[in-house]
Amino acid sequence: MKVTVNENGTIQLEHIYNSIALKTDSNEEMFICMRDTGFEFKYEGQWYSAQNGVIEKMFNHERLSNT
Repeated sequence: MKVTVNENGTIQLEHIYNSIALKTDSNEEMFICMRDTGFEFKYEGQWYSAQNGVIEKMFNHERLSNT
């Protein structure tokens, strides 16, 4: 994992291939990780793939067809 601060002062994470978790004070969680192209993230118990400008719902960490 590489951590830097970009030109806007935003913390920038790179090379995140194992999921990181974000958790609010009210225990709402989101998990996100990088893939070769794009990202995978889990929100409200459901995994999604975000690649090439397209977000797809995933099932058992594999892309669902026709959804």
